[in-house]
Amino acid sequence: MVRPTGVQNSGMNPCTICGIPADAGWFDNSSIQEAPRRLHEEVVLASYRVPREYCGQLVYFSQYAFTNSRAGDPFHTPDYEWSIRIDGRRLSPYAALDHIVNPWGIHGFPIHIRLNGDNDVQFVIRCIKEDGNLSRVGGRLMGRYWYNNTYG
Repeated sequence: MVRPTGVQNSGMNPCTICGIPADAGWFDNSSIQEAPRRLHEEVVLASYRVPREYCGQLVYFSQYAFTNSRAGDPFHTPDYEWSIRIDGRRLSPYAALDHIVNPWGIHGFPIHIRLNGDNDVQFVIRCIKEDGNLSRVGGRLMGRYWYNNTYG
């Protein structure tokens, strides 16, 4: 993990609309991997740990799926469960998606989930059938972080 730099005086100049400090940094983590194929097998597609003494906000996530067959539907993935987890707990309503809601390469709607210092955010796909039908999957998490004077 790369430690954030350049956000030490974040309490001095917050945005008047959203309250996020003007000098907040971005995080952006993604991967495309082989899909889990066996029942209950899972793959972490993207993750980020908010540094201690920092706050943050999860802003976007994206999904990618490539089927094994030409007849497969890359948007409906009933053999799989996509979830966003914070500190190992599933985040509702992103706890058990069986379809693509934010396609890779297209920014969906922002989600604005507040993160506190030392939170671990993960985007996970889990196979829920005996033989999964996807060959490659991808996930992306994007958000912001800033120094929190209360913790410092």
